[in-house]
Amino acid sequence: MNVGEIDASDDDAAPAGAAVRRRLSRGWIITIATTAVLGLCVGVIAATGGFRSVAGTGPAAYRLGDEISSAEATLVVERVAVMDELWGYGSSPDDTKGERVLAVLVDVTNLDDEPRLASSSGSLADIRLQHRPDDRPTVSIYADDDFSVVTLQPDVPARVLLTWVVEEDEIVDGDPVRLVIPDAEKNDSTIFSGETLWNPLDPAGVVSVRPEDLGPGSEDGRL
Repeated sequence: MNVGEIDASDDDAAPAGAAVRRRLSRGWIITIATTAVLGLCVGVIAATGGFRSVAGTGPAAYRLGDEISSAEATLVVERVAVMDELWGYGSSPDDTKGERVLAVLVDVTNLDDEPRLASSSGSLADIRLQHRPDDRPTVSIYADDDFSVVTLQPDVPARVLLTWVVEEDEIVDGDPVRLVIPDAEKNDSTIFSGETLWNPLDPAGVVSVRPEDLGPGSEDGRL
């Protein structure tokens, strides 16, 4: 290039470079602003429970006396107690090992149009202690001299007793017991015509109760 001549490429490059920098700056500003807005929205939605149906927050929480809908039935946990012995309900603690009985009194109504065994999937025998998820309770009708297999008749309220044998120090005074209430969906069997199956669903809820300590228990087998 001769002296006095102007290199046009340098003049063109400067505005172009500035334009690129401006576009990049605007892009970063937009990205940062979008991220901030999204973060604010997520915080608001999470705080108001808007993600519960997507992420899930676990089973609903219930207390003693609350009505729970579960597997075509309604049930209410009426009383929870621990005692040394409960006669006539199928749970036999060994007092030499310090074992006791945990008893749960439940009022239940079968809303299905067919009788249903308490031992069927999603029914009473699938209620679990949260800290002992593998242990099924013994289920009995809460009535004198009635120890038959528990069958829930349609639309007929029933009072039943669930019992577990527990360790002496397992139920600490003042600490709540958490009962996991099952749920299930009724479907037609794909193998046997005319038969139905109860397929388990996520738990319907968790009942948190502080058990009463009834000491040795009553001799008539009543709570």
